[in-house]
Amino acid sequence: ELLQRVIQVHAQRLQNLSGLRAVAQMIDCGRYIHRLHNESTDSTFLVYESIDGQDLAAHMAEAYPTAGGFRGLPSSAAFAAWARMLTEGLAEIHAHLVVHGDIRPKNILVTAAGRPVFIDVGQSLFREVMNGANAFRGAFYRAPEGIGTSSSDLFSLGGLLFFLATGREPIGLTYSDRELLKQQISLQVKEANPTLYCEDIGVADIIAMCLRKEGRVLDAGRLLDEVDTFWPESSPVSMLDELKSLTDPAAGLDAGGNSMYLAVAVSDIRSLRRKLSEMAKGVLDVSGSPEDIRYAACRLLRTLRAGDEFFTISHPAFWFPDNIGTNGRFLTMCRNAAARGALVRRVLLIRDDLSDPHLEAIVAAQLNAAAELDPTVRSNFVVRYVLMSDEARRKLVTKGRHFGLLVRGRDRIAMFPVYDTNGRLVTLRFRSGVRQVEGLQETFESIWSAGKPLVDLQLPSATNDLDAERVG
Repeated sequence: ELLQRVIQVHAQRLQNLSGLRAVAQMIDCGRYIHRLHNESTDSTFLVYESIDGQDLAAHMAEAYPTAGGFRGLPSSAAFAAWARMLTEGLAEIHAHLVVHGDIRPKNILVTAAGRPVFIDVGQSLFREVMNGANAFRGAFYRAPEGIGTSSSDLFSLGGLLFFLATGREPIGLTYSDRELLKQQISLQVKEANPTLYCEDIGVADIIAMCLRKEGRVLDAGRLLDEVDTFWPESSPVSMLDELKSLTDPAAGLDAGGNSMYLAVAVSDIRSLRRKLSEMAKGVLDVSGSPEDIRYAACRLLRTLRAGDEFFTISHPAFWFPDNIGTNGRFLTMCRNAAARGALVRRVLLIRDDLSDPHLEAIVAAQLNAAAELDPTVRSNFVVRYVLMSDEARRKLVTKGRHFGLLVRGRDRIAMFPVYDTNGRLVTLRFRSGVRQVEGLQETFESIWSAGKPLVDLQLPSATNDLDAERVG
């Protein structure tokens, strides 16, 4: 009886998926009685659309054959394309208030046109009612907290992306430690697919934000934004052209949309107008969660290309795990900018007694980011350090000497971190006005000239080489 109630409720939701190209359609469901000899048994059935295609693992093995089997997608462009298609499909499922519950390679069929289709949507719920929680078949793709939520689906999607990057099942990863998780994913991608790793280790950042036990990416829409941050789907066009693209959906909402949605949309447009007005004046302040701050910083860094520059006078607190992240996607974006030909120079202001928290991991991550660049562009990523007393550093920070400066042609944007009394990064202030950026490059050069190569820093408890190897 419980199963029948589950079917009645869930079947209605599955029928809401009608017309979605990324989902195998449910055709029918219900119960029937079959008889054998003198006994009758109630059974439940679900009928889905037949999809002509291969499962994801078989498709990849055929499309990207190697002597050792599928070892991951060959380029970041291919990874981004698959990540975008799968995430868009999952976003459609979740938008209709349905949880897949069993995302794994066997439940993704790839059509002859190369389009992924999710199958067996919702069946995990029926199996769990009948057989208990152990009925989940894709054990390696099951979230630590179990199945049945959109967040657990995102975890399973992260497992798929790990498979696409490495050709391996997501086994042996430490989901509870975000820094260690990123390191482990990076090492596995590097080992299984060095070509992809060297081209863009941003794949590890995208995978990690899905596989975290805590702080997992919020929803499929945000994951699409993150994918687009690393690999923009199209080149930027004019601001007016982008605004024109909103005309049709806005007209549709205005003419016959829900009045409550209309009120929210109008409020969002007014908020965007205020934000654009501030940016036109050279002002952009980003506050909120660490994820919001990281996301905003990465979107600016992705614009840097050959001939551009990014200078920073950096406090170790900026790189704490709960701030910008010791070895997170902000550092990856810096590395990627250097790989594209931008010049990235950084001075770390370190306490002279080497007592800054997380210092070993911070130093190791910075050195590793430079070491893993191609030798032809390694000189584009250079980090130095200056030892000073805590009081001297505090005075420098108070005077605004803790900043970043992005230089792209004639455009300049200064970046000023703001911390609360507990050292938590709460705001990044971006300024492009002449008065705000004037003299910053000269200030940087004076401190840079006093710095020493970070590779020469001697840490008391471990060698830099060992730490760099651990960070991977």
